[in-house]
Amino acid sequence: MAGGGPADGQTYSTSVGLLYIFNLIVGTGALALPKAFQTAGYGLSIALLVVSSFVSYICATFIIECMGIANAYLDNDKEKKRINGYDGFAEMSEHEQKAAFEINKRIEVSEMAHMFLGKFGVLLSYLFLTVYLFGDLAIYSTAVPKSLMNVICSSTNGTTPTGHELCREDWPLFLTRYAVYRFSVFVFMLIVTPMVLVGITRTKYVQLATSFSRWTAFILMIVLASAQLIKEGPEASPPVAELSGFGSLFGVTVYAFMCHHSIPSLITPMRKKNSVNSLLFAVYTLVILFYLTLSLTGSFAFASVQDVYTFNFFHDKNTSFIYLITDYFLMLFPVFTLTSNYPIVAITLINNLKVLVTLFGNTESS
Repeated sequence: MAGGGPADGQTYSTSVGLLYIFNLIVGTGALALPKAFQTAGYGLSIALLVVSSFVSYICATFIIECMGIANAYLDNDKEKKRINGYDGFAEMSEHEQKAAFEINKRIEVSEMAHMFLGKFGVLLSYLFLTVYLFGDLAIYSTAVPKSLMNVICSSTNGTTPTGHELCREDWPLFLTRYAVYRFSVFVFMLIVTPMVLVGITRTKYVQLATSFSRWTAFILMIVLASAQLIKEGPEASPPVAELSGFGSLFGVTVYAFMCHHSIPSLITPMRKKNSVNSLLFAVYTLVILFYLTLSLTGSFAFASVQDVYTFNFFHDKNTSFIYLITDYFLMLFPVFTLTSNYPIVAITLINNLKVLVTLFGNTESS
C-alpha cells in the first residue's frame, strides 16, 4: 500500500491527508459529547469513547485493506491473462505482488460493495449508508434551527427551557421559544432545499473558511471552559457511571467517530502511503485526546450542559464587545458549518435512495 497518488495527478502530502482525516472526524458531533459525559458519568463515558475509537480505527483499516485488494483486482485482467496462459498472482514475483496492491485508483465504498458482495450485500451496504445519511440530516435540521432560536431569544439564565417560555419578554404571547424554533426550521429548509435541487457544492475557499471556523470554535470552547474551571471551580459533579444515560452516550460516541464513507477520497490522493495504518492510529489517538479535553472541561465547568455545547457560551455575564463577539460566533458556528454540509449530504442521500429503488426493482422482477 505504499504507492503514489491517483492516476489523475491530484495528490497531496501525507501530512495534509492526515490533517483532512482529523478534520473529518472532529466535526459537529463533538458538540454533543459534553452533555453525554455529564449525563452518563465521566468514567463510563471515557471507557465507551475509547472503545468506540478503537472499533472505528479497526473498521477504517479494513476499508484501507479493501481498497488495496480492489486496486489489485482491477489491475488483474483475468481475460487477458487467461489468453496468455498466465495464472494471475501465482506467477508474479514478490515485488509485483506488492505493487499490485498499491492504492492508485480511488474506489469508493459503494464500488467495493459492487465488486465483492452479492446483490443482498450491496443492498445492505446502501441501506446502512442511507440510514446514516438520513440521521445526519435529522441532526442538521435540529441543530441549526436550535442555534438560531437561541440567538434570537433571550437567555434562560442557565435553566433548562421547556419551549413554552416567551422568546422575549416584550414579544406577543404566541411567539414562544418553540414557535421561533419551528419558524427557524421553516427558514432553514427554505434556504437549503434550492441548494439541494440545483446541486450546489462548496468551493475550496468555503471549505477552508469552514475548517478555520470549526477549529477556532473548538479551541475557544476549551479555553473558556478551562478558564471558568480555574476561576470559579467546577459547577457540576458528574457521577462516575450512570447507566440510564448509556443509550444517548452510545449514539453520540459512535457518531463522533464516523468517517469511513470518506476514507477512499482522502487516502487515495496521498503521495506516500507507507505505514498509513500506524499514522492513522496516531490521528485517532490525537482525536480522542481532543474529545476528552473538550468533554471533561465542559461536563465539570457548567451546572447543566446543553444538548449542543455551544449554547452554554451564550449570554455571558460579561457584556464587553469581545465577549459578545465570541458568544455570537460560537452560537452561529453550527449554522454556518452544517448549512454548508447539508446540500452535499442530502444529494448523497438522494443518490443512494435511487440506487436502493433500482435494486429493489431488480429484485422483484427477478
